Amino acid sequence: MDTKQKPTQQYVFEWARNAERDPLWVILSDPAKRGGKWELEEFLGTGEVEVESLMAWMKASAIEVDVNGCFMDFGCGVGRVSRALRQRFASGAGIDISSRMVERARDLCPTVEYRVNQTSDLADYSSDRFSFVYCHIVLQHMNAWIQERFLKEFMRVLKPGGIAAIQVPIGIAGKATEGERSVLGRLAALLPKATASRIRAMLGRDIVIEMHTVPAASVRRLVAEAGCEVVAEPYTNSTDMAFNGRLKFYDRDQALERIARGETASHYLSQFFFIRKPSPAAEVAVADGPNRQDA
Repeated sequence: MDTKQKPTQQYVFEWARNAERDPLWVILSDPAKRGGKWELEEFLGTGEVEVESLMAWMKASAIEVDVNGCFMDFGCGVGRVSRALRQRFASGAGIDISSRMVERARDLCPTVEYRVNQTSDLADYSSDRFSFVYCHIVLQHMNAWIQERFLKEFMRVLKPGGIAAIQVPIGIAGKATEGERSVLGRLAALLPKATASRIRAMLGRDIVIEMHTVPAASVRRLVAEAGCEVVAEPYTNSTDMAFNGRLKFYDRDQALERIARGETASHYLSQFFFIRKPSPAAEVAVADGPNRQDA
């Protein structure tokens, strides 16, 4: 199988298994928490820490979002971030590939509309619906072609004037090469799902978490093609193994220096792209402004 065209249904199978084995750890993969060691309240608390950091950075960067609208939390898991966003927005939707995760999210935060999505699009949602689209530590687990499809969909469902905050690893610094995967992972891609599952189980490796990058230039191209604009693109600590919701923002030099100094076990360069969909009203205001010169 060409891993560049890995089908969405294989991800459905793998994340169903991940949700059975260690549902909280596969979301926040701190080595110290593996094996069911996350306490639920501690885990959910990381969502509040993350959203508070996010909103504070956006405010300091003069990136305004309409909290009277509806947010989308893509890759919501059990609702770790959705719960915190719901305290700040009038309404919200959480979307995940795992039905098990979504069932638990509904129990933990019933005021958010949760749905299972197991396709490579957002066909259940109309265009221009959400004032805020959030996607963090999610796209990185999908092949680049699926990441790009969802990036287009995020901009489609975003309301004019809305903001999308999308994180992706854009590349790898140091010793690793792009598309790095374990030998077992490469072998599994060539085998029937059931066979690969049995091999992983025998080796104690039945949790599958891939990492894939998308170049920043590709993100900018997709944004421009959709008629949207990138208003900020800071680097982040999102791929740190012990990230645990403590979201921080850096410039490129700072991000590279952290890797060089060994301050993070991750060699991935991660960026948040803050994307605005232009508002027709704003465009009209500019056209009718004081500097307009009629023919």
